[in-house]
Amino acid sequence: MENKAVDLGHKTDPRLKLKKEWILGNVKALVQSGCVATQDRAFMPMAAHYNKMKLYSIGKQPTGHLRKAFQIDGAADVTTANLDYTPTKVHLKIRDIAVAKVLQNVYDPIATPIDMQAKNKSDEAYTNMKAKLMMKKMLEQQDPQLAASPVFKQNDKEPQDLDELEMRAQFGEQFVRSMDSELMVGLAFHMNKVPQSVRKPIVEDWFDCGIGGYKDSLDANGKPNVRHCDLRNVVTSYCTKEDFSDATFFGEVVTPNIEEIMPLVNEAEKIQLKELASGGIVNTTTDMPGITFMPLPKGKVRVLDVEFLSVNTITYQVAADKFGNPKSSKRPHGEKGEGIITNDKQVVYKAKWVLGTDILYDFGLAENQKRKHNKKDSCNTTMSYKFWAYSFHDMYVSSYMERMIPSIEEYQTLKLKLQNIRNNQIVNGFAIDLDALESVNIAQGGAAMGKKQILELFRQRGILLYRGKGLNATNPNAKPIDQIVNQIAGEVESIMYQMSICIQDMNQIIGLNEVTDASTPSDRMSNAGFNNANLSTNNALWPLLNVDVVMLTQLAVDMDMRVKQSIIINGSYEGYMPGINETTLRFVKSGSDYHLHDHAIMIDMRPTKEQKQFIIEQMQPNMVAGLISLAEVFTVLATNNMKQAEMILSYRVEKNRKRQEDMQQQNQMMNIEGQKQSGMAVEKSKQETMQLEYQLKAMLEKDKHEYKMEEIELMQSMQGQIAQGGNVTKLATTAIAAQSKVPEGMMQMPEEVEEPEMMEPEMMEEQPMM
Repeated sequence: MENKAVDLGHKTDPRLKLKKEWILGNVKALVQSGCVATQDRAFMPMAAHYNKMKLYSIGKQPTGHLRKAFQIDGAADVTTANLDYTPTKVHLKIRDIAVAKVLQNVYDPIATPIDMQAKNKSDEAYTNMKAKLMMKKMLEQQDPQLAASPVFKQNDKEPQDLDELEMRAQFGEQFVRSMDSELMVGLAFHMNKVPQSVRKPIVEDWFDCGIGGYKDSLDANGKPNVRHCDLRNVVTSYCTKEDFSDATFFGEVVTPNIEEIMPLVNEAEKIQLKELASGGIVNTTTDMPGITFMPLPKGKVRVLDVEFLSVNTITYQVAADKFGNPKSSKRPHGEKGEGIITNDKQVVYKAKWVLGTDILYDFGLAENQKRKHNKKDSCNTTMSYKFWAYSFHDMYVSSYMERMIPSIEEYQTLKLKLQNIRNNQIVNGFAIDLDALESVNIAQGGAAMGKKQILELFRQRGILLYRGKGLNATNPNAKPIDQIVNQIAGEVESIMYQMSICIQDMNQIIGLNEVTDASTPSDRMSNAGFNNANLSTNNALWPLLNVDVVMLTQLAVDMDMRVKQSIIINGSYEGYMPGINETTLRFVKSGSDYHLHDHAIMIDMRPTKEQKQFIIEQMQPNMVAGLISLAEVFTVLATNNMKQAEMILSYRVEKNRKRQEDMQQQNQMMNIEGQKQSGMAVEKSKQETMQLEYQLKAMLEKDKHEYKMEEIELMQSMQGQIAQGGNVTKLATTAIAAQSKVPEGMMQMPEEVEEPEMMEPEMMEEQPMM
């Protein structure tokens, strides 16, 4: 088969697109055009440049080109100055600080359900769950065996009791579903070791090369998987967006053993693979123009694992069935007529192409394509590869390391100059004028010191003996010994100053200062100064910090979709993840209907120690007030998701507060009931007292009445007797006469006059008459 790529077009019948010829033709055309368009710009055509950047990142950068600056032969050092060309590592600290500033920001996914299905059906769902729980609770008391029936068994995410159902009802189904999504994405991050295995190498790629990305998929067990991609092995199409979202294909060169490929190819292709693995076919540059490959170990071949986008046109007809109901059915591609409707659907095709041959295997439509659940977006999909650049234009990319290299090179050159000066410097010496030296007669006995003795005295004692004047006292002698000082101090100082400027330039590139460097902390610095210093570094690193957030957000979205695909395949997604204090593990498991809902995924800063401390501080007064128990405190602390921690804490506090209020109300009712009963007893006693008093009064009145009646009868009896006697008249006359003699002032009757006692008839008869 010819190596010339044949593009059959994307509007081809989808059934024909599954053939090897169509896929291989498109793959070859895409790869060749991509290699040409990205030449000397990005990805695999820049593999040599990326290798150089990575050498700088570990302090192994090449220094051979600096030999020319000192006129040294590359084969051997022939000068008297043997310079140390070990690469400088002064920039490694700056790089490590910049990468650490990005990785120290720990984020957690924040999910928001965007489908209304959960909200519209929440009332019905809660009613059914409540009835189910109440029925189960009743049966547990009456017939435990029947309560254990599968009919009453809760699924993965249904509340296990009425308390949990009440908690979910209190916070809303949307809140609960968002918490489920956050836990599932967090679990996928944990199981794939995203912070160490994915995020860190991507951030390092951004700093060193300006581009970084990953590939997500489902592994052999149907579990979400994500891995970092090596830029030196990736090829793509020409793009105009810094997130490469307009790429039409992505390919990654891998080097498997031929034993892995043999079961997937025919006999003729097996023979070809064996020849290729033994060195029979080595020409792969025509497949990927401008790219040079290094020799491979025997038994390995280069394979391009490629994905590319296409559009499949689906044709179907809508007609009425025999009952008059509308019915749709697929029709052959390209058919036209009444009721024929076409719909374009974006799809991803995959293939593995053995470079240098026409061997193609594992090709066709890609499995587990990422699509949203809602119908509006279900026709769109994305490839498994995701890449970002923060300084991008027309496929040209810049990185922080590239900006630092001029300063690194200058620092290395200055360091070599300093070594050269040190190696070639001449020690300080003395200039001795032998003509100025003469014998000096200072010894006892008239013996004179010779020139050698004078020099020895100067060397040992630092004493120089000489005559300032000649014998005629008119010709002064010069000093016989002068010190020769090496004048290199100024040059060394200048070089050291220039080296410090280089370090400052590298610090300025990432905004490093004495605060963020933490090398010279000051206790006297104000909070405003401290914040401004941090802000300076964050501003300089903002492109890196921003692209990191964008990448993590997209990764969370991809993991959410992969989790849903895993649930469809395996029925659930479950595992262990750290708790909020990072020292405990908790088990989380997805619900069976989790994949039926779409979520808007964002990321937010993971709660800091201060935020966690805030939750603990909120729990302390509640513990003192008896609103939360120690076991509930540990439950909250073991929760990594802050939304779930807040939900549990709020629910427990409100639940316990309500229980306390109910107890207080119950106590008040008991007190009121006791007071009421006590009052009733007092009232009853009072009523009994009043009744007794009434009875006594009634008896007294009865006695009075009886006494009155007896008195009346007695008076009537007496009046009858008086009327019969003659003395009655006289008695009356005497009484009237007596009253007439009473003084006028005494005639006034008192307000109350006591009724005179009735005398007994016998006494009245004995009273003498006046």
